[in-house]
Amino acid sequence: METNRKCWIVGYTLPQCERTLQVKLQRSGVECFLPMRQETRNWTDRQKTVDVPVFPNYIFIRTTMAKRFELLSNRELVKYVTFGDAPATVRDDEMALLQLVQHNKTDTAIVPQHHRLQPGTRVTINTGKFAGAKGMLIREDDHNKVVIELAAVRHLIKLHVDACQVSPDDRG
Repeated sequence: METNRKCWIVGYTLPQCERTLQVKLQRSGVECFLPMRQETRNWTDRQKTVDVPVFPNYIFIRTTMAKRFELLSNRELVKYVTFGDAPATVRDDEMALLQLVQHNKTDTAIVPQHHRLQPGTRVTINTGKFAGAKGMLIREDDHNKVVIELAAVRHLIKLHVDACQVSPDDRG
């Protein structure tokens, strides 16, 4: 892997330190992304909606392979996620999709598809706000679901899209 080319790598943080690390990295000019979701917490006297990380203890950092070790001086960053000896990287198109999902925070309606695709078929979304995204059809029953997998963190993002927006991916 090229050491001077920037790429997205996956950092593993101390528990509940994701936001602190995000602020530190941004203040030092390092591009990072921390996907958040809203969750309702219940106390005995009230309910409150709070933002929590989508992937607890994970943060996405855009840096060069050569400079990634300098960032470990932040106490909140424990290590980088690795597979074998190589750091887990996330492709730019996967990050763009993750950021788009985070920004839109909505799903589109689902329409039954005229031709049936088999589960496991790689598909491309052709139109709409997720146009160009590639994923895997996980099931087709009353609803078609396109799943984009971020292999670097072994999590799935389920996108609900109109069936007419989906076509088989040429790469199979």
